[in-house]
Amino acid sequence: MEQRPKALKFVFLSFLLLSLPRCGQLVIDAPEGFGQMDEASTSGVNDGLGDIPPVDINVPPPILPPSAPPAPTALAGVTSLSTPTRISLSWLSDAAANITEFSILRRIDPTLMGSSTSLVGDEAEIARLPGTSASYTDSDLASGTMYCYRVYAHRDLLASDASSEVCVVTPNLIVIPYPDPPPPDPIPTEGGGVGGNPKIVE
Repeated sequence: MEQRPKALKFVFLSFLLLSLPRCGQLVIDAPEGFGQMDEASTSGVNDGLGDIPPVDINVPPPILPPSAPPAPTALAGVTSLSTPTRISLSWLSDAAANITEFSILRRIDPTLMGSSTSLVGDEAEIARLPGTSASYTDSDLASGTMYCYRVYAHRDLLASDASSEVCVVTPNLIVIPYPDPPPPDPIPTEGGGVGGNPKIVE
């Protein structure tokens, strides 16, 4: 009778030891589908963002529209007393800009014109030059007049901004008439007369 409780106690302890997990292992029975997200659970994740299209790496970059060439720089103009009716212009441009031509525009400033304002008018184009040009001579100008110039660079149908304006005053030529020469002295004649054949007195 005394050994019977001990037998039951041994069986109970054995059952407990067998029901425990082995040392170093932890067994957790997760329900089926645990850790997985179905379509219903993921709906609404991108709400407000719209559909994100796939990226096609083979699409070429967009073609940018052509740009106008840069404006000419360092525009300068000179004249001289030896060439009073001409003004020589010069400028700099970007050789890598593929400029096809230049246009020269001129206006006449009325500052020095006084009452003679018949030549004054709006700015107008006076010349078209090849794209390799860097100078121009404006001729047949009026003296004592201020001429102002600007230059544009062109690449096909595209035009640059205008260059800075340069103004040049042509020399004011003053013509001084020479006086008429005095008449020659009369030739003296014999007897002091004037008529008849004159005779030179030695």
